[in-house]
Amino acid sequence: MLPMRLLLVLCWTSVTTNQAVKQPIPQLMVGEMPASGQPYQIVRIIEYVVPHPYRPQDGQIENTTAADSLEIFAPHLESQFNKNPNTNTANHAEQTLAKTFNIIARASPIVATKFLIKMYAMGSNTPCTGALISYRLVLTSSQCFPPNQTPVPRDYKVQVTQNALYEVSSIILGPSSGLDRYMALMVLKTFVVEPEVQTVALCDAPPRRADTIIMHMSKGSPHFLRTQIISNRACKSSFAKVENAYITESMFCAHNSNKRMDCQTTKGDPLVHRERLCGINIYGPSCVDGATNGDLYVNVFKAKAYLQTMIARYN
Repeated sequence: MLPMRLLLVLCWTSVTTNQAVKQPIPQLMVGEMPASGQPYQIVRIIEYVVPHPYRPQDGQIENTTAADSLEIFAPHLESQFNKNPNTNTANHAEQTLAKTFNIIARASPIVATKFLIKMYAMGSNTPCTGALISYRLVLTSSQCFPPNQTPVPRDYKVQVTQNALYEVSSIILGPSSGLDRYMALMVLKTFVVEPEVQTVALCDAPPRRADTIIMHMSKGSPHFLRTQIISNRACKSSFAKVENAYITESMFCAHNSNKRMDCQTTKGDPLVHRERLCGINIYGPSCVDGATNGDLYVNVFKAKAYLQTMIARYN
């Protein structure tokens, strides 16, 4: 859910009996004193954080007192997966929220998502995601493919816009190639030609602990989380009960929401630092309420040399 900061103004007025109520009443700042017998208003501005999108239950406004440690945003730009950006879930929720509270919500920052793709396997309705690093190459998680099997390219389709699907020519898995074992590279049969789709540059350096990064969330409608790199110990705790989830030196841990319902990442989701692709989500989320939850990402920088070679080959 997307916290949005809302400003509410509370006023308290005192009017003496010997003053006309119809006269303008001055507003005083804290520390100022009105003249004796003068009417006055005390104005206080209170800032609240409420969840977004707004979802009332049974006609009632949701309880917004539960604090979250992080801020989740819906990108304020036209997504290549939405025909009409003015009617998508995020904008509709903002309009509903503003109308309900009769206030103006703070606008969310703009984050590019035009390199984000969805991939579908034959017979599955649950997509993975990935990042378009060239107009024929998609970087994603190896966990999107069946274990101990060689994936068949014709069984997969890559969606770059709502109406544009691309066939896959080959799928390259690590560690036999120059990729990490938790990475996969999909080669498309043809170049992506949609003008609204763009590629993403590779990381210049691996993100370090406490660096601010952008965690893309694609399980539902596209969102992102402005968060930080944290210790791998947090991810060890988050994934302690997940079978076959391993943590290696080629991974790093990113702080996810402390609310389970807000953990909306999926396998293959990109992690961006300074507008460059630095990580690929390996397993998806493993969150519990009230905990310091972490998501595991494979370090893109460690495979940069190989990826640059492949980009040059297929360009």
